[in-house]
Amino acid sequence: MLELGPLRRIRHNLLGPDKETVVSVITYEFREQDDGTILTGIEVMTRPMEQTAFEDAGTGWEFALKAVKDLAENNNRQRS
Repeated sequence: MLELGPLRRIRHNLLGPDKETVVSVITYEFREQDDGTILTGIEVMTRPMEQTAFEDAGTGWEFALKAVKDLAENNNRQRS
């Protein structure tokens, strides 16, 4: 975990298969709007990706965004 801004930002490294090489830095930002929250995800690559890895990344993003959404919703329920 590189940064955790309570209720607004999470930033972390994504490691490669060797569990040591940093492949990218991912940042999630939360912004309140009306009665909801806007979630933005940004991934900054540390090196170029091969096409196969790029295609596989879509599955990873689906999993990650669901996990972040669940985390935010659970946190919101605890605050209520």
